[in-house]
Amino acid sequence: VVRGTSDARYGLNNIAGNVNLLTRTGGEYSKARIRYGSFNNQETQLAKGIEGSNWTQNYFFAYQKADGYRDHAEADRSSMAGKWFYTPDEGNYRLGLIARHYETQADEPGYLSKDDARQHPTMSNSYNATDKGTRRMNQLSLHVDSDLSETLAWAAKAYSNSFDDRRWTQYWRTSSQQERNTYETQQGALSSLTWRPHVSWLYDFALEGGADMQQQQNQSERYKTIARVRQSQTRDQQFDFDTYGTYLQAEIKPFESLKLVPAYRVDKIQGDFTNELTGLEYDVNDYGLIEQPKLSVVYSPWGEQASLYANWGRTFQVGTGAAAYKIPPRDTDLAPSINEGWETGLKFAPADWLDGRLAYWRQDATGEVSRRLNDPSGESDNVGETRRWGYDLQVNLHADERTEIWMAYSWQYSEILEPSATLPNSKGQEIDHIPDHLYNAGISYAATPALQLSAWMNGQSNYYLERENTQGTYGGYVLMNLGASYQISAAASVDLQ
Repeated sequence: VVRGTSDARYGLNNIAGNVNLLTRTGGEYSKARIRYGSFNNQETQLAKGIEGSNWTQNYFFAYQKADGYRDHAEADRSSMAGKWFYTPDEGNYRLGLIARHYETQADEPGYLSKDDARQHPTMSNSYNATDKGTRRMNQLSLHVDSDLSETLAWAAKAYSNSFDDRRWTQYWRTSSQQERNTYETQQGALSSLTWRPHVSWLYDFALEGGADMQQQQNQSERYKTIARVRQSQTRDQQFDFDTYGTYLQAEIKPFESLKLVPAYRVDKIQGDFTNELTGLEYDVNDYGLIEQPKLSVVYSPWGEQASLYANWGRTFQVGTGAAAYKIPPRDTDLAPSINEGWETGLKFAPADWLDGRLAYWRQDATGEVSRRLNDPSGESDNVGETRRWGYDLQVNLHADERTEIWMAYSWQYSEILEPSATLPNSKGQEIDHIPDHLYNAGISYAATPALQLSAWMNGQSNYYLERENTQGTYGGYVLMNLGASYQISAAASVDLQ
């Protein structure tokens, strides 16, 4: 998890950080998991790993079926994936292919009124009886990692994603049922070159340059329907949305306890939009070259026991869907929303049994946009100039060989500094959907060599649903989890959660 605005590797959708999920590559194993739980939740997972001298193969399959907590909430989901990687005997490069498929079919129980949500939370309205949806996602990616020399390394990947979503939903008894279809194809590539020369007057030095591109072909259709039978078409949009970016980043260590990471990134957006109902075409907003300087510093005078760090950077946000294009009455180019953020903190590990992090951060955005819920044309709202800031505390306790304890707490605040002209009364108010407090804590205890017990909880405080802060706060919760795992043998275990 990379928080904040200092990571130069990514541009679009990297406005406040990113998360990388690293899945298993290689290994020799055969694993199966069968689960059964509340609301007739049934799940099977199968995983197989094969590793030879040059080839690794990984396969995965999962199927889940559940009735759902609410009425008319049945769902069937399936997922499968395969990974194939080749490394020659010399070990100087690696080639890989990954393929994934996901599919789900689910009924949609719909929205409830406030009273029904409190008194009959499992119900579904009669007018939602024919609401349902299907979703399919596919991904194919090619990977290359190569050591070009002792000081030069190259990494590249190319990918193609497809997203196919079709759903029928009725928001309220007085509105019509809608069929909403979304088709997306995303094709792109990322490449980076890292140079690690020996510099006699530096403890360590590395220079990394990278470039990436993503080309989207998107289609959004909507129809008025009765019991999933089309009556009329209300939306037929086709739009291309392409992003191109490049960055340069250095890692400089003048001496062992100090690391400096300056970086600079530039992105460019292109595309066009066609309203197939009218035949009219529109250009994407000319956002120009979106420049994003960044800097990170880590100072560790106490070795691994503690380090001080600070970072600063700029990232960007643009509208999604129709909001990214010059569609009347908007006839001038919008500027991107620039998110300028910084964070400073202390990472500490004074003993083998304790480590953690304490930080203060702030992010200021110009012209922030948010997606407009259920908008017929797919437009976004201009929130205005905003500020977010807060404190983070994270602690891990390794009490003994059998006990692990962890906790984290975040205090976060927000304010609309300069509102959009359409909502002047939001000036000085909190940004909607941001809870002031987020927290989690847990403990894991090995009662015996075979029995593992765990308890963990997470929660958040209430937040406003609208920007004028007049309609009350909602959304706070605390969720408690208990778990036990018993190792029957070297090949089998039983879990209860």
